[in-house]
Amino acid sequence: MRHLAALLMVLTAIVGPAYRHAAAIPVEAAAAAALISFDQIGFTAAHSGYVACSEYGDIEFSVTPDSGSVEYIQVVAQLPATGSGTAWVVRNLPVLDAGANGPSPVQTGATVDLTQLNVSRGTCVNGSAINYGLLLTTSPVNSPPSLSVPLSIVLTARANNAQGDIPTSPVSPGSLATSSPPPVFVLTDGAQRRIGRKGMGNVEQGNNECGPGAVANSMHWFQALGGVDLGGDTPAQSLEKLKADMQPGGWTGLGVSQSQAIAGKLRFAQRAEHPLTLNVHYQAAAAPVTDLGASVTVGAGTATRDGGGAPPDFAYLKAEMQNGQDVELALDFLDDSGNKTGGHVVVVSGLIERGNYRAIAFNDDDNQGAAGGLRTRHWAKIESEGAYMKLGGEPRNRVKAIYAESPASVAVGGIAESPDVSMLPSAASPTGGGNTLPVVGSALGLAGLATVAGWKLRRRRWPTGSGSCHSAGGTAR
Repeated sequence: MRHLAALLMVLTAIVGPAYRHAAAIPVEAAAAAALISFDQIGFTAAHSGYVACSEYGDIEFSVTPDSGSVEYIQVVAQLPATGSGTAWVVRNLPVLDAGANGPSPVQTGATVDLTQLNVSRGTCVNGSAINYGLLLTTSPVNSPPSLSVPLSIVLTARANNAQGDIPTSPVSPGSLATSSPPPVFVLTDGAQRRIGRKGMGNVEQGNNECGPGAVANSMHWFQALGGVDLGGDTPAQSLEKLKADMQPGGWTGLGVSQSQAIAGKLRFAQRAEHPLTLNVHYQAAAAPVTDLGASVTVGAGTATRDGGGAPPDFAYLKAEMQNGQDVELALDFLDDSGNKTGGHVVVVSGLIERGNYRAIAFNDDDNQGAAGGLRTRHWAKIESEGAYMKLGGEPRNRVKAIYAESPASVAVGGIAESPDVSMLPSAASPTGGGNTLPVVGSALGLAGLATVAGWKLRRRRWPTGSGSCHSAGGTAR
């Protein structure tokens, strides 16, 4: 009966419109999502300068993931206070399946561009009602859904001072780059890969503590999975230790450089009270973009660079996630002229790739030193900033370094989330691969319908026992 119910759901999803309203989806068979907050962001960080009411917004959802498939949140909205039309403000935000997300419900979110709702910088719209409609789709899509906006929520204010990575010189005065609607991008279908970080925590951070905070999240994720033993420390206690390890001369309160972050990991692993056998490595752009060279040595530990100093790339990020490593990203913030104004570090908490669509989720604290700033499973589409990756939707940035580590003595493939690799048919061809994804209302023929229905009932799963195909070896790289 479960298989029959699943098949009926697939028939409904494909023969009818390409979209399904979240409230109409049975929880047993598909994900459900509810919008819980919609904020206008005010920036107070050194890299941004003071911007009380910006054109950036933050949106958060409570989601109940499906037990076996990835779905995508679409939101259209209209803001009466500015007289805006209806805009597609959330585009293809992934909801990973329950195996990758963990116990339900979970929180997820994204940064959105409010200029689509006629909000310009300096126009304060917090306190205004915003009308919206929310749907889930079974694949990313190329055009906005045609639906009414029957739901309403009040926009609230949110502070953002996410920072704490010290860029290499020169650093320009703080200036928040201009937001703009997502670029025109035609999605094509293909293999779908998802990698979760079930149980990745999110510690409250003080000012400029993103570096030690991201690593503390990583270390406690490993501990929860049985990879390391931190001796009963809480995440907050580990954060304090990492601050001391990254700046042994005393915490300056200004954040850490890239080399300080790596050296701090090595010192943390060599603490007498909880010695850890870690493989620490990184992919980082060469000077002058970062201060990392070919290796960093502290005491008996050495971390090495992968990639020879080229800009970090998505293939490396995906490979490290796939191998069960924990991964942090070091970012430069850029002004409208492309000059560095500051930096930030986040821990990666999810990844998805489907055809030419690539996105990551991250955890951080964007209101450091105060409550209410934790962003958990916060999604950003991977886009380009010259030769570099950037987190799309966020203030202009580039990924300058990827930090990775794993317990050298543990077969991480047995405790970490392995990727789900599936070929999904597209609207153009039921065999998938390189075809343009559906637009609103498109439907497959009967042959394609049978193929999709068959795939939904035969989803492939990687083994997760001790014999899993993915493991992090015991040699430092």
